[in-house]
Amino acid sequence: MTSNEVWVVIVLGLVGYWGTSALIKFFKKESEWTTNQQSKQNSYQKQDEPKQKQESSTNKSWFEILEVHPSASLADIKTAYKKKISMYHPDKVSSMGPEFNEIAQKKSKEINAAYDEAIRLKS
Repeated sequence: MTSNEVWVVIVLGLVGYWGTSALIKFFKKESEWTTNQQSKQNSYQKQDEPKQKQESSTNKSWFEILEVHPSASLADIKTAYKKKISMYHPDKVSSMGPEFNEIAQKKSKEINAAYDEAIRLKS
């Protein structure tokens, strides 16, 4: 191999490396842009949702919230409800500060909604 051929191989190797790097950066930026656009779109959708939907932080079903089996009896549901609501009732944390009271209120609403749904479905 002559020295000219060596230089050609080196130059082509560098050009190939730079070209490949540029393509990788281009596609990486494009995928980041796409991800950013999707997250922006999701945030816009969240702003358009009703406030009640935003407040429910989880999509748990009533039996997951009350920690009972879906085929639980009314008595079991009522017992589980009393246990959960006694743990998360806002009066229990009223002396702890507004942050804890707010969390307890949200959790109590979630538990009450789950209990109401369970009673409605079982009746």
